[in-house]
Amino acid sequence: MTTWFEPTGAAYFSHINKQSIEAVIADVKGTEAATTIRAAGKKAEAVAIAERMVANTGWLPEPVRIPAADNSMAHEFPEPE
Repeated sequence: MTTWFEPTGAAYFSHINKQSIEAVIADVKGTEAATTIRAAGKKAEAVAIAERMVANTGWLPEPVRIPAADNSMAHEFPEPE
């Protein structure tokens, strides 16, 4: 999915509140990094910081995450006789 979607400021971070941005950064970079979002004066500043921190990490928001295919099912079907 990372081929088609990148969580940028315009595509994602500007559409969620500052507390949610802080939670994302805590998830991706840790709680210490999330304090920079809390310290940001305005949401626009928090969006710009978050965009830089998440860039090239491969992180995706929960709604666009697609679980990896489970290929173990392919071996459970019996061979035709």
